Amino acid sequence: GETVKEFDVGGKVHRFAWSPDNRWVAYTVWHESAVSILDVHQSDATARQRRLVDVSAQTLAFSTDGDRLYAGLLSGDVVSWEQVGEVASEGPARGDAAWS
Repeated sequence: GETVKEFDVGGKVHRFAWSPDNRWVAYTVWHESAVSILDVHQSDATARQRRLVDVSAQTLAFSTDGDRLYAGLLSGDVVSWEQVGEVASEGPARGDAAWS
């Protein structure tokens, strides 16, 4: 395949999940304990990436409507964020998660 776009995320991607609308990619980087999101439609490099929280996620998934991001932690806990595009406050895990 042909490379369409490349993004510098500061290291090797460890885990990732695409939002249902293909706008956002949630990811973790090897040797970093953080969950970040990347807006692949944004042209401004500084606005494109947002660090959500400093935790070590073992799995990432978006809700089927793309409004919520879930992260499964090594501890067994699950954290979630509403309105991922606006990076709203962390809340309890609820809703319809599309786990992969």
